[in-house]
Amino acid sequence: MRAIEAAKRGPGGSPIARLIALTMCVGVLAGGGCATSYSELASTGPLDFGMADGGGALYGMCHSGDGTSNSLGGLRGWNSSSKDALVLDSVAVGGGVGVEVAESYIVPLAGVDSESFGSGFTLPSEQAPGAEDALSEEQLELWQKRIPLEGAQIGPGEAFNLLVGVVPTVDRGATSEWLEVRYHVGGRRHISYPGIGAEFLGPDECA
Repeated sequence: MRAIEAAKRGPGGSPIARLIALTMCVGVLAGGGCATSYSELASTGPLDFGMADGGGALYGMCHSGDGTSNSLGGLRGWNSSSKDALVLDSVAVGGGVGVEVAESYIVPLAGVDSESFGSGFTLPSEQAPGAEDALSEEQLELWQKRIPLEGAQIGPGEAFNLLVGVVPTVDRGATSEWLEVRYHVGGRRHISYPGIGAEFLGPDECA
């Protein structure tokens, strides 16, 4: 069984933050088989998102149109090393079908218990001039502190909010199942697989 918690924010076409907790399997939501499961992916290195490999959450959301992206931003990460800095290289979606990363940032945090941006929201842009109106004061503050993910350095023990903007590339059934965060520590490369994904809802669900 899937536990579903639904909440609507703002008027009309605002994002729907529908959280679906589940154990993930590649291809199931796309109607395919179960060849590789998320539980078989193993994160490496000191980048810690506070979740075990093998489970996660999907966030239902309504896309606001061309040129806009929706946030996967409920993740707090930290460098668990006591001596080595890590450098973020890239982030991509994994599993599912029809979802791509359009933009990615981090926001430095005072600690792992600090406020995070949250998922499902339309990220502010010229194509979404009213998006800021749907954000809280805390979210606006985090948004203004963002820096590009690529090349961002995380010092020993430092925490950050991972903020990824995703877009659908198909009209219906666009779903991702996890994120793949690539980074390096010195000359050694690592991958972390936080289990957070997007489910873009159909027009009838977003009316």
